[in-house]
Amino acid sequence: MKTGILFFLLPLFYSVCVHAQWEWQNPLPQGNHLGEVCFINQSEGWAADYVGTIVHTTDGGQTWTAQNSSLTTTLWSVCFVDGNHGWAFGAQGKIISTGDGGQTWNIINI
Repeated sequence: MKTGILFFLLPLFYSVCVHAQWEWQNPLPQGNHLGEVCFINQSEGWAADYVGTIVHTTDGGQTWTAQNSSLTTTLWSVCFVDGNHGWAFGAQGKIISTGDGGQTWNIINI
């Protein structure tokens, strides 16, 4: 009987210890849940999050810089076709685009 209880409690104890070791790494500076990540090559990529922030990396994800999307709604998807032209899609049918690598984002009204 003691072996059965130990067999049940050991994985539970182990999972609590493992989760306690996790800490946020990337993408800083934000820390929100990401909807999608899009890389155009090994170094450069963008990610959209659930509060309207878009983050950009030029070093393969080691560091990230926030870009102002001018939205505060959920962004589910981000897609770039090259280093300048991209789109992000979000809640309430919001679509935004950029032609300068994300320095400025424009809301597309459909």
